[in-house]
Amino acid sequence: MRGVMRIRDLFKKTPPNLSTTGSELDNDPLNCIDTIFWKTGDKEWRLRRVDEWQKIEKAISIQVEYKKNLNAVKAYFLRGKMPDWKGLYNARNPSTHLDLFLFLWLHPSWDEHILRDLRDRYLQSKLIVYDDVAEGFRHFFSSQALAPWWRYESEADSLSYPNVDGHGELLYKVMMGDPTITEYKLLKGHPLAGFPYHPETRAYTLPTEKFDTLCLMGAWLTVETMYPINEEFLYQYDLPLKNWFEAMKTDTETSLIGLHEDSIYSYQLALLQIHSFDTKREGDIRRSRFALKIRKLLDRSEFAEDFNETWAGIKSGKIVPKDPWEK
Repeated sequence: MRGVMRIRDLFKKTPPNLSTTGSELDNDPLNCIDTIFWKTGDKEWRLRRVDEWQKIEKAISIQVEYKKNLNAVKAYFLRGKMPDWKGLYNARNPSTHLDLFLFLWLHPSWDEHILRDLRDRYLQSKLIVYDDVAEGFRHFFSSQALAPWWRYESEADSLSYPNVDGHGELLYKVMMGDPTITEYKLLKGHPLAGFPYHPETRAYTLPTEKFDTLCLMGAWLTVETMYPINEEFLYQYDLPLKNWFEAMKTDTETSLIGLHEDSIYSYQLALLQIHSFDTKREGDIRRSRFALKIRKLLDRSEFAEDFNETWAGIKSGKIVPKDPWEK
């Protein structure tokens, strides 16, 4: 009984963080999000949410360092409570908290329209500053593009990074938003904090695709022990892969001419890893489907001429990177 009471306490309704004094911040988009999706009156839902939080807390504790900030994320996850923005923006507590990625990932709904509305509210809010958005994108790409190809010593070790459980492409689509809008003007500092407050804005430009993502693709195909986080590689999905391919179709992006020999080796190795992945032996799994997709794109020969020749050389065996499978 006492355990049930503790769980109930976690879901107690709390008053708004900001007073309704007529200030423009009182009507901020983030102060009126619909909390109907938090089914705090459903005991089974509450218990499930508390259980899920145990894994989430471990997965974000590296990114969200301070206990106060972690508690703010927890309150949002469990009952949809907006953070105490003023307290979180104190200069002595600089750790990230409810960044854009966490704001979307930890919402109870996976409906794309709902998440798009939340994203728009977040970016339009005067409670949000540049770092909230920049850190959100960094957090998302590091956990969904980098963490999946790392080699973990154990499954427990792999739990230190967010696992979005197959929702990577949806979160990517929502976070990137309208492809015609690539820049957003955001406040440098928070209007509620005593300092540092920067009333001027700072332009945030959405992340652009990089050619060296190819090296991540190759590395992902060589991971031997696949834990759940390893299955979540972002570029296995159609939209991120398509956007990467379209962005790379220029000679200046994909030419190997003039690169340091170590960089050339890295790209050759990545191409070999992509070419050598045994899709027949592995069967119809995520990595096999990805390997087939990326090979088709590379075979279209729409990159720089010298890169296309390198890919052809890898496939024919004329180009073999030194010690390609050395651990």
